[in-house]
Amino acid sequence: GLFVEPSPCGEKVVTASYRFLFVWDVHSGRLDHRLQGPVSWVHSVAISRGGKRVVASTLGGIVVWDGMTGELVRTITTDASPGIALLPHPHRHHLVTVSSGEGSVWDIDTGKLRVMLYRDPGDFAWNDSQPAIAVNGHMAAACGVRPDRERGAVMWTRAWDVRVGRILRSAEQQVPTDSAWTCRVAVGASGPIAESLLP
Repeated sequence: GLFVEPSPCGEKVVTASYRFLFVWDVHSGRLDHRLQGPVSWVHSVAISRGGKRVVASTLGGIVVWDGMTGELVRTITTDASPGIALLPHPHRHHLVTVSSGEGSVWDIDTGKLRVMLYRDPGDFAWNDSQPAIAVNGHMAAACGVRPDRERGAVMWTRAWDVRVGRILRSAEQQVPTDSAWTCRVAVGASGPIAESLLP
């Protein structure tokens, strides 16, 4: 698929498809960088405020670039193709990742794990390739649809305080199995979560 992700300040935009990522200047329309690196099938992208960091979720894990120079910064080994979102902060670059096996908060400048949100050692697989994820301040939320042996399919929703990894909400509901469902999630300033299923 094609992914388009603007920076929070609106100065840069990242486009990605398959193995190719590009950073554009919004005001001039000029291509700033074609990003090179160990990319295998991009599933989602994120760009920090001001465009300093560009992050891609790929089959091989997380890939991080310097958005100003286009240089590869690092790779982070995670479960394949996690959902990703950068936490809004003017100086630090912290990334929330959510996948079938684990949820984590990473410092992408150092490559170090900061907080483990959860780890599921069981036989657990998403129905879709990636959960939806959203952040607001110190809160993150995710939702997805997964198969369930007894109920057919289940939509799950979780929210965390990413500073300490504390879970704020966890909910599940059964959904019909005869449609391809897609989840959307949002986190309001006061913390409520809104999710929807789109057949």
